[in-house]
Order: sequence, then structure tokens, then C-alpha cells
Amino acid sequence: MIAVAARDASRAREGRGAAATSNESELLRALDTAMARLRAQDRDVLLLRFYGNKSVAEVAAELEISIDAAKKRFARSLDALRQAL
Repeated sequence: MIAVAARDASRAREGRGAAATSNESELLRALDTAMARLRAQDRDVLLLRFYGNKSVAEVAAELEISIDAAKKRFARSLDALRQAL
């Protein structure tokens, strides 16, 4: 999930203390848990947008939905993730 990519990026950084690593680990666990609580279609749009680094138009094409539907799904999914955190 997103947390895996964030964890990999975190490990690539140099000069980080143990406390920072611990805080990042807690954050990544919380993010993984929150993502797991989302509906599959909400999780998919967030993964495509953030982890896949796709534009809204590319997300729409991948999910075979209109751009307006992708924008609405993205906004709804992001709100659901925020509430889960």
C-alpha cells in the first residue's frame, strides 16, 4: 500500500534518529489501518492517485469512469481517509 512506498522512502533518508523512525512507523501503521478500512473503490482511487502518481484523467481512464466521477470519488475517498485517521 501507500505505507510501503513511504517506508521505503523513509529508509532511504540519511541522518534520521530512532525517535523519528519510531514516529514514522506509527504513522505508517495508522495509515495502513485507515486504508484497510476504506471501501475497495475508495482505496483504489487513492492508490492510483498518490502511489501510482497518476493524474485525475489517468485515474478516470484506468477505472473506466468519467473525469467528473473520478474527481468526486477522489474527494470522497480522501475525506473518508481523513476521518479514519
